[in-house]
Amino acid sequence: MPFASHRVASPQAVHVLVLDVGQGTSVLVYDRQRALLYDTGGGAPGGVPVAERAVIPVLRQRGISRLDTLVVSHGDRDHSAGIESLRPWWVSGALWAGADLADTVGAQVCRAGAAWRWRDDVLFQLLSPAVGEQLTKNDGSCVLRIQLPGIELLLPGDIGAERERTLVRYWRSSLASDIALAAHHGSHTSSSWAWLRQVAPAYVVFTHARANHFGHPARVVVDRHSVAGITTV
Repeated sequence: MPFASHRVASPQAVHVLVLDVGQGTSVLVYDRQRALLYDTGGGAPGGVPVAERAVIPVLRQRGISRLDTLVVSHGDRDHSAGIESLRPWWVSGALWAGADLADTVGAQVCRAGAAWRWRDDVLFQLLSPAVGEQLTKNDGSCVLRIQLPGIELLLPGDIGAERERTLVRYWRSSLASDIALAAHHGSHTSSSWAWLRQVAPAYVVFTHARANHFGHPARVVVDRHSVAGITTV
């Protein structure tokens, strides 16, 4: 089930859907002409990717025949298992991916500072990783900030607390966003106070399966959001 749809009262409406892919992440942003997907959801090795039942049907239902951009934050299967299932949907040059997916056919590695627009009031910015950084798979996640008419959205992948603090020092107020996904599904290793204060979201979405064996979201993280006055979903 989508978490939210942000609509502008005009033919230029932009929609944001946080898709229910269980223990994983997938976010769809689209208007009448273009579509971007951040992460594909997961799937067991050798099994059918979750994208087959939870992402592709949504694309079809919404009348989306192609993905102009596919951002796969990093190679953990709960974020990347649907790449090949979605290959018929994304156009040449559309795939941005974490460095651990650099060998994926058609991929260009995410790099901080890369940005593109759909139009004057719709901006996509990659905030991490920087070129040449040597990071763990999780900390090397593609961090994407999306600026829409009247709202900002931050998608941080699985970065940990130390990486959060590094980005806070570098990007400062540029991190501020109205809605954010919880880093690493609400793991106790992420969502630092420094991050929450700087991003200062009104809403945070935990992307996780019910009763998952990882313990996501961690109680300490849920409580931290509550103390900060952030509404969680």
